[in-house]
Amino acid sequence: MRKLDIENGWQGSPVFLKYYTQSTMEDAEALARQGYPEGTAVAASFQEQGRGRLPGRIWESVCGKNLLFTIILRNSSIIALSRLPLLIGLAVSLALEKLFSLETEIKWPNDILFQGRKLCGVFCRAGSGRILAGIGINCNQLSFAGNLGGRATSLAIILEERVSRQQILEAVLMEVKEVLPDRDWQAKILKRLYLLRREAVILKGLPPGREVRGTIVGLDQDGALLIRTEAEAEPLRVVSGEITG
Repeated sequence: MRKLDIENGWQGSPVFLKYYTQSTMEDAEALARQGYPEGTAVAASFQEQGRGRLPGRIWESVCGKNLLFTIILRNSSIIALSRLPLLIGLAVSLALEKLFSLETEIKWPNDILFQGRKLCGVFCRAGSGRILAGIGINCNQLSFAGNLGGRATSLAIILEERVSRQQILEAVLMEVKEVLPDRDWQAKILKRLYLLRREAVILKGLPPGREVRGTIVGLDQDGALLIRTEAEAEPLRVVSGEITG
């Protein structure tokens, strides 16, 4: 593991790179236990056990092509943990907009899309006075295996050129630091919210199979999705689930 010479929004907090790891989240957890400060980040060229938000989901990535990293945050920095994946998604969206003039959408609760295809995923985990924010951004991967072929994309595919993962890492870290205390976060996310004011089907909670169908109308202060259904007079508040259409 080597320390990168890049700018971090949390001045003085180190950013490390590993060529290979089981999980950047586990690496960040170990550093947090050693007392590393908020804003410390661990990136990897390849991770064997990248996690998705739902049980059994993994983050598949070709070695050396994408940006995979985890940031250590403190509970005191976060008002509502349920809001955090959206805030991290907003930071990624803003960074890509500034770097590449790229307009992306935030798919509740934790994905970034470009023209309906997944570009980035976020997974957050809390415990022992700290929060770990794991981020995976498809950067230079040019093809995706299996059913991901029609559902995923990368910056290299979109821009038709290779991108600097280190430049993107630096930009995202700066944006995360700015976004966390931003009181205007809700309006900024709504401008980018996937399927806003359109009909969607949400598989609500776990185990899967419970469906909610209606029109997405917004977000509440905790980051829950607000959806208007025919059966309810007021918008229904959905705190966990997955948008399927």
